Amino acid sequence: MVKEWSNQGLKIGIIAVDPSSPFSGGAFLGDRIRMRNLSGKENIYIRSVASRGSVGGLCDSIYDIVDVMKSFGFDKIIIETVGAGQSEIEVIFVADTILLVLSPNTGDEIQMFKAGIMEIADAYVVNKMDLPEADKFVLQLKNTLSLESETKSKIILPISAIRNENIKNIVNWIDNHFEEIKKTGEYEFRKKRRMKRRVRSSIIRNIDGIIESSNFDFENMIDLKEKIIKYICEVDKNEKIDHIGIAVKSIEDALKLYNDLLGLEITGEEVLEDRGLKVAFIKAGDTRIELLEPLHENSEISGFLAKKGEGIHHIAYEVANVKDIISKSKELGLKPLSDEPKPGAHNTKVVFLHPKTTNGVLVELVEHNNK
Repeated sequence: MVKEWSNQGLKIGIIAVDPSSPFSGGAFLGDRIRMRNLSGKENIYIRSVASRGSVGGLCDSIYDIVDVMKSFGFDKIIIETVGAGQSEIEVIFVADTILLVLSPNTGDEIQMFKAGIMEIADAYVVNKMDLPEADKFVLQLKNTLSLESETKSKIILPISAIRNENIKNIVNWIDNHFEEIKKTGEYEFRKKRRMKRRVRSSIIRNIDGIIESSNFDFENMIDLKEKIIKYICEVDKNEKIDHIGIAVKSIEDALKLYNDLLGLEITGEEVLEDRGLKVAFIKAGDTRIELLEPLHENSEISGFLAKKGEGIHHIAYEVANVKDIISKSKELGLKPLSDEPKPGAHNTKVVFLHPKTTNGVLVELVEHNNK
């Protein structure tokens, strides 16, 4: 199947999830060996990852790995789960199309009775049709599927990988299925379901991390729940990177990199007359890049450009109350460049800390008035 797409000139990404040891956390990760006839091709990338105790047949970082592969322009992304059981169904929240691969004479007859794994498949691929009992296995599969609900059509795709028979049937069916779910609205439903699951998984993972790393009293469950909720709320209020400020001579020239080449979204521009700045805002994941262009030679970044040239001017952190942070920074021996906050872009209050007291980095502290 991968060869078929590869011969069409498509870029293929393969994510193979291996089970991890519950004690050491290690995994064999031998998928490149198993797929050594594919790993040498320039348009095929194989990434083996460990499940690391994650249930459901995948790993906790699967959504992020898929995002990275998408950003690198892979046309098809194949996810191979840990195994097949009634509870290994997490892939339904990640993939657009789900294939359950079965084969005769390997005990997969038992798989037919595993409700979870049988229910999530869009199609059933029966490999090793070159074996003597293969037709009997397909018939048994048809009978099993016929006992289930008729609201969803059941597609069986018999193949022989070793003989390279009927592989094109799978490729064609996958392409047709994707077009079909886009037309019927099923694709949007699955996309929304995926985002809900991703948020849920992220929250659960963060709570697990808090429980493992914090010294709570686990004897009092009611008190424990309240403390964990309070801790999560406090963590959410902690400082985070608000943006990275980059000094440029010309925003128009700089956008050749950020917009034309990288395709990053420009969310707006603003002129700060009192600071002598023109600012362009660029979305970069969960944070922003701010391109800073001087309006005149007395701009607050003109000296920086003259001395150091274009480059990173400062890193900005979001804070809850910038006045409190100014007082606290003085107590810690840090040097704010002003005793009062200044107006910043997007109706914010800002103050800078002198780089001599912040390890050579100009730090901006930002308070958003709308929060």
